Amino acid sequence: MNQAILTSIEEASRVIGKTWPLYTFVASNPLSGYEKASFLEAVSLAQKYFSANAFPVANLYRQALENEYIDSTVLVALLKENGFSETPASCLKMMEKKSLSFEVKIDKKLNQIMVKWLAAFMDEGLAEWEMPLKLRVFTMHGDC
Repeated sequence: MNQAILTSIEEASRVIGKTWPLYTFVASNPLSGYEKASFLEAVSLAQKYFSANAFPVANLYRQALENEYIDSTVLVALLKENGFSETPASCLKMMEKKSLSFEVKIDKKLNQIMVKWLAAFMDEGLAEWEMPLKLRVFTMHGDC
């Protein structure tokens, strides 16, 4: 197999939560691989690997401030403590101007293939047709 693909799989396995067997998926933490990282490092990695903004949009922060879910005196103190001299209102304006957008590339054909084979591989014996050599794959690569 291509070394780049194997490396990608290895990196993904460090941060993607274990979900086998599927009936325990609800109890799985999809961010379980980030416990040893600092908060900022974990957020940065999550943004990179999940192609998503890890923080709420500025509007939600504004609503939380207006509804006093965020204590403005604590927020001002934290901003100063971290080297910010701006007010929370000016920080929100900067956030609104600098809103992040991520382009999601969807490959429908790849999705169809992945769904087909993942369904066959993770069926827990319920499928009409069992995946060929399924037991051999588990033996070669270890249990998920």
